[in-house]
Amino acid sequence: MFIAGPVGYTVSPLIPFDFLQAHPSPPSQRGRVKYCRLTGETVKRNPPPPLTAQAFERKNGRHCLRAAVSDYVRFALVDIREQAPEETVHLLFCRNLAFTYFDAPLRQRICRSFRDRIAQGGALIIGKHETIPPGITGFAPWEGRLPIYRKI
Repeated sequence: MFIAGPVGYTVSPLIPFDFLQAHPSPPSQRGRVKYCRLTGETVKRNPPPPLTAQAFERKNGRHCLRAAVSDYVRFALVDIREQAPEETVHLLFCRNLAFTYFDAPLRQRICRSFRDRIAQGGALIIGKHETIPPGITGFAPWEGRLPIYRKI
């Protein structure tokens, strides 16, 4: 399972570990980042305690994501106007950027490149005031009023 974007570190602990173990994808070392920037207060405020214990370990006074979680998140510097992500992804976040600030032809081109990189059944999550550009096929709304689209 691959999640694209920095938001992956937010949602990857929410993915059941049995799912991650049942769908092992050998993690690429390129672009892999260890996340150890959460303070104890941030961890206490956000995930519930059982999730905190399962997803985080203490290192040098900081909460760090366990490898079972962080191995499924990749960071890559990509100019989406020029190229798509290199790997197939299951979950791609592109909020408040491509579908807000770019002109219509570029929005369509970017959306098609995302569609080509998202695995069948995977999801594209965009900003709450954004929509898939007209004329783009291959996506269906996942959840009524939320800007979550499933690749079909």
